[in-house]
Amino acid sequence: MCSCFISVNDWEKTVNHQHNKNHTTTKNLVRRSTSIALICAITGLLGCNSTSQKTLYDTTDNQPLYAQNASVSVSNIKAGNKLSGLAVVTHKGRQVMAIASEKTGIILAAINSDSQALNTQVISQLKGSYELLDSRQTSQRQWLITADAQTGQPVIFSATQDSDLMSATATALRETRFQTDALCLYLDKQNNLFAFMLDGYGGGEMRWLWDARKDSLVDITVKQLSLPPGSESCAVDDASAALLVAEEEFGVWQYPAEPEGAWQRHLVAAVKPWGKVQASPIGVKAIAPYHFALFSEQGAAVYRLNNKGTHAEVVALGKLNAQEIADVVWLNDKLLLLDEAEDAIVSAPLAAKKIEKSIATAKQQLAPLPAVYPTVTAKAQTPAMQRRGDAADDPAIWVHPTHPEKSLVLGTNKKWGLFVYDLQGNETQAIATGHINNVDIRQGVRLAPNQKAQDIAIASNRSDNTLTVYTLNNGHVKQVANIATGLNDVYGVCLYAPNKQALYAFINDKDGRFKQYQLIENTAGIDANLVREFHLDSQPEACVANDATGELFIGEEDAGVWLFDANPTASISGRLIAAVGDVLVADVEGLGLINNALGNYLVVSSQGDNSYAIYQAEAPYNYVGSFRVGLNSDNQIDGTSETDGIAITGAALGEHYPQGLLVIQDGFNLMPSQPQNFKYVSWQDVITELAK
Repeated sequence: MCSCFISVNDWEKTVNHQHNKNHTTTKNLVRRSTSIALICAITGLLGCNSTSQKTLYDTTDNQPLYAQNASVSVSNIKAGNKLSGLAVVTHKGRQVMAIASEKTGIILAAINSDSQALNTQVISQLKGSYELLDSRQTSQRQWLITADAQTGQPVIFSATQDSDLMSATATALRETRFQTDALCLYLDKQNNLFAFMLDGYGGGEMRWLWDARKDSLVDITVKQLSLPPGSESCAVDDASAALLVAEEEFGVWQYPAEPEGAWQRHLVAAVKPWGKVQASPIGVKAIAPYHFALFSEQGAAVYRLNNKGTHAEVVALGKLNAQEIADVVWLNDKLLLLDEAEDAIVSAPLAAKKIEKSIATAKQQLAPLPAVYPTVTAKAQTPAMQRRGDAADDPAIWVHPTHPEKSLVLGTNKKWGLFVYDLQGNETQAIATGHINNVDIRQGVRLAPNQKAQDIAIASNRSDNTLTVYTLNNGHVKQVANIATGLNDVYGVCLYAPNKQALYAFINDKDGRFKQYQLIENTAGIDANLVREFHLDSQPEACVANDATGELFIGEEDAGVWLFDANPTASISGRLIAAVGDVLVADVEGLGLINNALGNYLVVSSQGDNSYAIYQAEAPYNYVGSFRVGLNSDNQIDGTSETDGIAITGAALGEHYPQGLLVIQDGFNLMPSQPQNFKYVSWQDVITELAK
């Protein structure tokens, strides 16, 4: 064995290294000077090539160094294998290192280490030609993903924990339409497995690989990725659901790893002059919860993620005798680095105690992930809107009086008008009536005691700040009136029909004002009289009225759910019954009421965490539980996120909705990525999941 010794000074410090918009930095330093030996070695078969001692991070602020003595050896892995990826997997109850080789295949190497030495021993090998490597595991199952070095086709191995991963059948995933330059896995809190595949030119895709509900492989494209050119390495920190992408010549970006939600980024490590990284990053690898290694030709550094996407903190840094680091894993107190130039594994000590302490710090600093709630799936969805952007907004449900399976869903497009869909999600009618925001329906109502019963829909029209009135005749929707409101920026609207002998419309303005109108019908058609005004302190949107009790529920986006009396002569004061906090995460958006054999509930869209909260719809309005809508692999329907409006009915609408239907606006329509739409969920499924 041949070893290379480097004498360095060890600096320890406690770092508060959060860069705000002014790039200010607060630092607490505690200096402890010692002498350590960083020892690297490669087997005699590989030779001993002298390389320059390199460091990745600017050490003028005395960033902490790897701080142990260690000797390193790599056995039974001969030169010429063209090693190309590292991962950690479990073999017979023991964590081992997986190595991808373009010449040999997949190699499993056991790690036998003590405080003085590390030795690797090949214990299993799978022939082939592979490059890139990542792994994930649960208590029941583990996965290893790689790519065929000859074709670039991604390949996944899956095995239960009591079986041999190397004996598992390699499953070739669908070919990408690009050369795959990076592969990384993400395991969510429900144990669904996803893969990010990057092309290096700014493109790529996210795929759903393992459906935890079915415990099976699915391989479905969730969405296409938009990244900077030169993004040739990725990693995911499952603990914070953070996708990390190394951009050549610039640094590391953090994106959300969750499939649903806005695609936005934060810079967490940058090259000079934007940060302190001294060389263009080659790659990034998640090595422990909230921690990632950034590596380049200048060495490697370990970072801890900060809150709110600010620059990550360096927690370990070392000078390494490695020419071209291509991958990194952390195992048995060792940071193991793949030196592609030497075709060898190099080691640097990194104590578990150090990382465990840093993980505890991260848990204190980082905002917790959204709570884990029961998940249901949509049974149907409507077509996507014609164009991208914030278009679909609010649904309403019309129940067919004699054939419930022929019921309809009205859905607003606030860039165009109103759409009508059947229960399969097919479009049946489109009405170009302007920038329609919210909509509500009442059936069989009389505008005056002696007038005929009608089915009426009312919408807020932002084109001219009016109430747009529609009638529904045997399911056919017709616009019949526009009623001026005098408001400047209309948003939400809802209807109240006490005993079906009168019809009132509540419409609100962005500034918090509400107006209550009574709908009337005269020789000129349908009109309205203003009967009451009140206001909230900030922006409201959704509202829903209980015709039986005279209660009006209003959502104030940043505050919560308010309760008012819906009757026109009642007080204009309300009370907050559900505040924004742990359960309701701003914005509070859609509201819906349901009362059937399964219960009497108020459903609220919690837009900030992509969930739906359920409350008792009668005093004291207790919280019942929350749920989310997840991916449906059978029908290839994605979940829902950033929901604006919802609509719900407790009527039995056929075999798919025997206890009612919940319609949800989906702010990010995926599988594949396309403009917004509406999703249909069985209310029976929701109650069943909550009861588990």
